[in-house]
Amino acid sequence: MAALNFKTDTRIENGERELLRDFCSELGGNIVELARAMGVKVFSEELWPYESGYLEYAPTCGSLSNYRIVINSRHKPERQRFTVAHELAHFLLHRDKSDFVVRCETRHRSDDYFEYMLDPGEPLKEREANAMAAAILLPPNLFVPAFQRLNGDLCRVAALFEVSVPAVQKRAKELGCS
Repeated sequence: MAALNFKTDTRIENGERELLRDFCSELGGNIVELARAMGVKVFSEELWPYESGYLEYAPTCGSLSNYRIVINSRHKPERQRFTVAHELAHFLLHRDKSDFVVRCETRHRSDDYFEYMLDPGEPLKEREANAMAAAILLPPNLFVPAFQRLNGDLCRVAALFEVSVPAVQKRAKELGCS
């Protein structure tokens, strides 16, 4: 699957595209604030251990879009960050599809989510959501220079981007850094 480019993907509205560009232009962005700016509220709840989270149409949740993202309060912050990005990607890419299942759960697949981004056995929408989450959390314009500046130190790069070490390994490989 080719990498997704939110800058040109026609499924993403112009205002949302601008928010994504701003978010991906500097380190330290708050993914929950990005979701809120796009009209999606994020809630943290105790879910089953195998559930990372889900996107839900919930007209009474108080969000501008009537959608909410629920993340598992039991999971590590790095996992929660990816889950928000993944579910936000579903919102951006798939909400207007007639076959979109609104409450689609993101199962906890391990911290190595990029393994699944490239797995041809995963449904296309899941691969797209994973690819978009990677583009949001580890944008090439920030990731490549940081990886080089930190001499490929996986732990330091992971801490800088607030993601898991396996995520950094996969992204570095995908972007030709390692």
